[in-house]
Amino acid sequence: MPTMAEQLHNLKGKRTRQRTNITRFSNSSHSFTETTRDDYKHYKGRLEEALEHTLKLDDTIHDFLTDEEYGEDVATCEEYVETAKRAIQKAGRGLEKFNFTAPDNLTPSQTLSPFTTARECPLH
Repeated sequence: MPTMAEQLHNLKGKRTRQRTNITRFSNSSHSFTETTRDDYKHYKGRLEEALEHTLKLDDTIHDFLTDEEYGEDVATCEEYVETAKRAIQKAGRGLEKFNFTAPDNLTPSQTLSPFTTARECPLH
C-alpha cells in the first residue's frame, strides 16, 4: 500500500492533468471565431468534465494537507475553477447562438407564424 506521501503525489499528478485540460480548453475557447455548434458542445463538455474531476481531486488532496498548505492550495484551486467556469459560460453563450428554429429545421407539424403588424417585424 502506498504511503500518504505517495498517495498525495499521485493525486497531485492527476490534478495537474486535469488543470492542463482546463487551461488548454479554456485557451481554445478564447480563440473561437467561426465555431460550429459541435465545437462549442465539445469544449463545454470537456471543460465541465475537467472541472468536475478537478474539484473531486482538490477535495481529496485537501484532506492530506496541513492548515497552512491548505490555505495556499485553495487560492490556486480557485483560479482554475474560475477559469473553467468562465470558459464554460463562454461556450454556453456560443451554443445559445444555435438554439433557434430555422425554417429548414422545421418539422411538417410546425409552422412559422407571420407578423401581424409591421411593428412586430424585426426588420421594421
